Amino acid sequence: EQLSNELNLIQPIQRRAKELLENCFDYFKDMQQVEYRKVYQFVEKRTDVDDNHSSEAECIVDLYKCYLKEFNPRLESHMVAFAVIASYVETRGMYV
Repeated sequence: EQLSNELNLIQPIQRRAKELLENCFDYFKDMQQVEYRKVYQFVEKRTDVDDNHSSEAECIVDLYKCYLKEFNPRLESHMVAFAVIASYVETRGMYV
């Protein structure tokens, strides 16, 4: 819920969270999904963010905001959010 509020995810999107996260994990493996792979590589490289926050939720929100600021993603903002979440989970060895 904290992440949903911080990432401005509306209720219909929140209800599809599991499906959207699973899609992101699949997109990371698909060489044609360049934008998703770009998010993944960004999150993978930006481990410095972890040192600045006390919770994983804060790290994810920071990475999301940094990505939007640094790049002009073609993905919808909620898909960038889920791609960041999925990337964070995968690159930090977490389990959902």
